[in-house]
Amino acid sequence: MRGLLIPDSIFAGYRIVRHLGGGGMADVYLAAHPRLPRFDAVKVLSAEYADDAEFRARFVRESQLVAGLRHPNLVAVRDCGIADGRLWLSMQFIEGYDGSRLIGKYPDGLPPEQAIHIVAEAAGGLDAAHRSGLLHRDVKPSNLLLEPRDEQPDRVYVADFGIARAGYGPQITAPGTVLGTFAYAAPEQIESAPLDHRVDVYALGCTLFELLTGRKPFTGTTPEQLAYAHLLKPPPLASSVNPALPPEIDNVLCAAMAKNPADRPNSCGELAQAARAAFTSTGRDGATSAIAPQARTTHRAERLRPFRTRTAIASLAASALCIITVAALTITLPGGHEAAKPPTTTIASSVTPTSTGTEKSGTPWGSHEFIVQAFPNLLPSTPFKGGNQQMMCIVYLGEATNQALPDNSSTILCEGNDAPLHMLMVTCDQNRTPIKSVIDAETDPVLGSTDWARGNANGSMFWGVSADGSTTYGWLEIRFADPAHKFCELEAQDITGNPQDLIDRWWPQVPL
Repeated sequence: MRGLLIPDSIFAGYRIVRHLGGGGMADVYLAAHPRLPRFDAVKVLSAEYADDAEFRARFVRESQLVAGLRHPNLVAVRDCGIADGRLWLSMQFIEGYDGSRLIGKYPDGLPPEQAIHIVAEAAGGLDAAHRSGLLHRDVKPSNLLLEPRDEQPDRVYVADFGIARAGYGPQITAPGTVLGTFAYAAPEQIESAPLDHRVDVYALGCTLFELLTGRKPFTGTTPEQLAYAHLLKPPPLASSVNPALPPEIDNVLCAAMAKNPADRPNSCGELAQAARAAFTSTGRDGATSAIAPQARTTHRAERLRPFRTRTAIASLAASALCIITVAALTITLPGGHEAAKPPTTTIASSVTPTSTGTEKSGTPWGSHEFIVQAFPNLLPSTPFKGGNQQMMCIVYLGEATNQALPDNSSTILCEGNDAPLHMLMVTCDQNRTPIKSVIDAETDPVLGSTDWARGNANGSMFWGVSADGSTTYGWLEIRFADPAHKFCELEAQDITGNPQDLIDRWWPQVPL
């Protein structure tokens, strides 16, 4: 239950002045401190969250961690508690505007000096948080608050550390939750991999790109498309979007948005310093060597060799890393400025409702759940959980690359342990009708075939060797004739070019 507080009401001792913004999870109010002559921004969570003991403990723990941060470029968290059955958090109130509003004023990109100033100040605050072992994980223009100052550049505050966590200790946020807005999310966030401070370097690089060009570096109409872009597409060149930018800034931004965290700058400050150098005469003569142009690094999906060409699996293997269970969870908190009377300036704030991260069917695999039900002992019960022989599996969403699957079919793609399985594709017909598989003898020459039977399951198998450039790999296709599986097929691949390994060592261990 949301239940907005009304002006002049008293909550946790604060006198509510006005509602600043909110959404499904929380609302933020401008409120007068009960004892001190100042106004704070008070975030009040929806009532149901106070009833969740685990969430309540996590909220208090995170609030305590963030309250320990002290830096002129960080919004200060001042207090937290529970009142009238609702969790609340008070923080410094900033009288100003946020970076997204500024981008709206400069749709083709901010003046470079202004953009660099914003990023440099934000970098100072972020690096201070990182030194304290905290990550932000949701750096974006709307979380950079700007406070106007007379005859000086605006002061920049990093807001919304309410979803921060201790980056080098036990996880605080709920397990499996992917935080951060997709437009700025680092690949390791999307993959639910371990995070360190470089996740914020990546997001700050995305933010700098948008400040300089007026456009986000990666776009898409669905979370899956954005996830695919962050995971696999190279960063676009800012100078191609805004020709007024020097090409040196492309090297800086490409390094900041490197897929591999090890290829990014070591700190947000290093990114800001290199960006500033790119716009100086010395920078154009080579001062950007602090972040040298990176050779194209190998990311996880690029290590996955393609399946046979008849099913366009080269594209599938790349786009399959789009995750069906990712969701953006953001809480944008307004920042702070002490004032003697309620300010009238509009404060940018937003609260994005929490998402469960699952499809409408309410199951971990969403619309692909029927595939897992057909092979419950082969495939994991949830994405990224280890399956048979420790396979890691994800869904393939064809719209991410416009690579269409066969009509009415769905696919789950798994990465094996190379002993001998390298990759496995499980494709099933949504209408439970038999899969019509056609092997292209020209591109996928068949070396052999045979019928097989195991328990109540039976069918046929085909195998062969295919090449992708200089790489030769073996493949094994399993077809089914029994009623429980006849609407599915398995396609396995090794990396040795010897399909007999799959037949002898992998296939006998596959549970049906």
